[in-house]
Amino acid sequence: MIEPGQAAVSVDDALTLADMLQQVAGATDTAELARTACHGVRRLLGADGVTFVLAEGTQVYYAEEDAASRLWKGRRFPAAACISGWAIEHRVAAVIEDIEADPRIPLEAYRPTFVKSLIMTPLDRDEPLGALGVYWAHRHQATPRERFLVERAARGIHAALRRCLTAAATDVAQARENDLHALATVAHDLRNPLAAVANSSQALAYGAANGAQRKAALRIMHSTAHAAHLVDQLLQYAKLGRGSLDLSVREARVDAICGAAADEVRAAHPDRLIRVHGVETAALCDAHRLTDAIGNLLRNAVEHGAQDAAIDIHVESGDEECRIRVHNSGPAIPVDQLPHLFDAFHHGPAAGNTSLGLGLHIAAQIVRAHGGRIEVASSPRDGTQFIVRLPQRHGVLEPEHATPPAQSQV
Repeated sequence: MIEPGQAAVSVDDALTLADMLQQVAGATDTAELARTACHGVRRLLGADGVTFVLAEGTQVYYAEEDAASRLWKGRRFPAAACISGWAIEHRVAAVIEDIEADPRIPLEAYRPTFVKSLIMTPLDRDEPLGALGVYWAHRHQATPRERFLVERAARGIHAALRRCLTAAATDVAQARENDLHALATVAHDLRNPLAAVANSSQALAYGAANGAQRKAALRIMHSTAHAAHLVDQLLQYAKLGRGSLDLSVREARVDAICGAAADEVRAAHPDRLIRVHGVETAALCDAHRLTDAIGNLLRNAVEHGAQDAAIDIHVESGDEECRIRVHNSGPAIPVDQLPHLFDAFHHGPAAGNTSLGLGLHIAAQIVRAHGGRIEVASSPRDGTQFIVRLPQRHGVLEPEHATPPAQSQV
C-alpha cells in the first residue's frame, strides 16, 4: 500500500479524485457506476485505458472500459487465468512494467491490444467485489502517485458498488413481493366467479332435459374444476414465495392422507388405477398441506406415466423417518430435466399445455416446510418414483389407536 507521504499528490489530484468519487457515489446502478469510474480514473491518471472488472465466482467479467482502442469489454475469463483474478484472489495490486516479462499475464489475450504496462488493483482488500485495471500503451513504471491514486479510487468505487448491489437486491426483492401480491390478489378474486360457475353447471347437469345437455354441463363442471385447481396452485405459489404458508401441525395418519389424495385424483381421473399400500403410520404434519403435496405428485404421475398402468403409493415407516413412494410406469425423465423438476413453472419436453408447471415445485416446498425432502429416481426399465421423506416422531400406530384404514385401491 502507498501512504500519502510517499506519493507526490498535488492539490489538483486531490480535487480531481474527490470530484470523480462524488460522481461515482451518485451512480444509480452498476452500469452507470462502471462507466463513471472508467472515465474518471483515466482522466485522473492520463492513462491509455481503464477497465472495470467484476468477480463472478471462478470467473471475472470485464463489465466496462474506457480505452484508446477496444480491450475486453463484455467478455468473461477464468479468474485463474487473468491478472484481474490474481489481484482479486491475493487482495493486492499487481504493478507490471512489462507485460511480456510477467508470467501472470495471459499474453494471447494481451498481444492483440495496445497494452504494454498496467496496474491491476482489487476494489477492496477485505472483500473484493472486482478489480480496476489501468493500462499504458508504452512501457511505463507506475509511480507512487499513480499507485496511491488508483488505490484510493478503488476504495471509493468499491463502496459505491456495494451500495448499488444492495439497492439492486432490494429492488428485486420488492418487485418480487409486488408480483406475488398481485398474483395472490388476482387468484383470490377468481375463486368466487369460478365457484358460481361450478354451482350453476352442477345445477344444469342435475336438471338437464336430455343427455346432450347433461354432457355439456358435465364438461363445464370438469373445466371449472380444472381452472379452480390452477387458481389454487397460483395462490399456494404466492403464499410460498411470500413466506406466508402457515402449517397447522398435529399428529395425523400419513397413510390416510395418501388415501385422501388418491381419492381426489381418482375423482378427476376415474379411468386411472391408483393404489395405496403400506402400514398405518403417524407423523406430525399439516394433513391438508401434505394432502396437496401428495396430490400434486399423483397428478404428475397421471400426466406423464403410462396411461394403461397403475400408479402406486407406498407408505413406509423407518428409523425416525416416514417414506411415501409414488411410482408410475412409463418413459424415463430425461437426465437433463432432473435438476429442474422442482423449479417453478418448469415444463418437461413432453408436458401438455394444461399445467402451470407448479405442482412439483409446490409439493417440494410443502415437504421442505415439514423438515423433509423429495427425491426422484427414473429409468426406462423401472419407471419413475418420487420418494417423500418426512421426519417421524410417533412411529407405527398401536392397534388400539388405529383408525379405519383409507381406501386402498379402485
